[in-house]
Amino acid sequence: MSHTLKIRSWGPAAVLSAAFAAASTAQLPPPPKPTAESGGPAPRIFVQNRVIDLGTILEGDRVPLEWTIENRGEAELVIHRAVAGCGCTVLESPEEKRSVPPGGSYELKAQFDTTNRIGNQDKSIVIYSSDPLEPELKLEFLAEVERLYDRSPQTALNMKVLQRGDTAVQTLDVIPVEGRSKATVTDIIFEGGQELATKIEPFSVGDRTGSRVYFSVPPDAPLGILTSKALIKLEVDGIPRETWLVIRGQVTGDLTWIPKVIDATRQPVVHGTRLAPLSIRSPNDTPFRILSAEAGPMLNVTVRDNKPLKPGIDFDVVPQVREDAPDGPFGAMLTVRTTSLDQPVVQVPVFGIVAPRLMIDPPLILLRADGTPKGTVRRVKLQAPPTETLEVKKLTAGLRAVQVAVDEESSRNYRHIRYLSVRYAGGLSPGIHESQVEVTTNIPGLELVRIPVVIDVPE
Repeated sequence: MSHTLKIRSWGPAAVLSAAFAAASTAQLPPPPKPTAESGGPAPRIFVQNRVIDLGTILEGDRVPLEWTIENRGEAELVIHRAVAGCGCTVLESPEEKRSVPPGGSYELKAQFDTTNRIGNQDKSIVIYSSDPLEPELKLEFLAEVERLYDRSPQTALNMKVLQRGDTAVQTLDVIPVEGRSKATVTDIIFEGGQELATKIEPFSVGDRTGSRVYFSVPPDAPLGILTSKALIKLEVDGIPRETWLVIRGQVTGDLTWIPKVIDATRQPVVHGTRLAPLSIRSPNDTPFRILSAEAGPMLNVTVRDNKPLKPGIDFDVVPQVREDAPDGPFGAMLTVRTTSLDQPVVQVPVFGIVAPRLMIDPPLILLRADGTPKGTVRRVKLQAPPTETLEVKKLTAGLRAVQVAVDEESSRNYRHIRYLSVRYAGGLSPGIHESQVEVTTNIPGLELVRIPVVIDVPE
């Protein structure tokens, strides 16, 4: 046997390229070959076709998929789990077929739902198994999904504010794509929320014919927020399809009102304050009257004279904090009785905070004998309602170590506000000492106010 030695002449560029490749190989050692953790028999997972090309399919198709998973090893193959990379892919293989003996196989089945999947699709499923050489095996399937029709709106239909029996301005339009001729809505099934009345009419765009669906509020629909979910069944050139539509809106009767909640919690309100009015109106010009309005013991309620509008009639219902309302947070229900057949009672929650007749800030005086102005001197604000004049007639400190006086310079620009200066004068032993400042005022019911004082004297 003879061997012929062939010598190829390389140019300078080839020599440099080969030298660089050799140097790179010398710097990076080859990766180690994967081996089983033990030297005994091992399973070997095998799939003949890891990539399936489904070709061109239609939107809305549910395409079955199937792979044969083989064990070509010498030990049992355990399929721990299979995970689809997309919610459009549903695995159908039963759980009990997770162990594959040597030489055995099982069928991994799945279904690809093409709903809302348009154009090129590249999806995957990952199989996690006990194969030590390939514990994660990736399966793929490819497809080109062709759209059959367009719909408007794409997601949800907003009926906005309607009365019973009204038809929404917004419609559901279904039209075949170019290249298709006819899209027909064949049925509408409501499977969640309020069932609506529907009317289906054909309409055309060029040489294509579609369906337009009108939605109406039934005469017995409950008042308030409207939510519904409809299954739309249709045919595109004889091909049956289904799609879901979410419907939202609000159903009103003869009356509308704003606000839905009267919220006066952003800042405390003084006694006698009028809160935001409740405006009740008849948008369709139906006459009505307000028979009564009340909101419990905390609030007085008045109804302003009706104001004719074009169109409609409008009333303002005004809650007002009573003079004898207790201080602090409150909640009430404003209840208005009307002559409306649809809405004889209108109820609106009312929330607020009643400010005390004399606000004290801070409500506790903390002094610290640290030698600093901030620690030894504090300023206290006394505030009455803006309509009143606050007078501080007398000040008394419970300890000689505490001195208190009215800060006339800061208080002179206000008639309803007085500032107090509270000072630690010294002389107390280390520790925490508690006392109080007594303030005599001209506010009825608050002629004598006591403010707690805490003095911290460090060691």
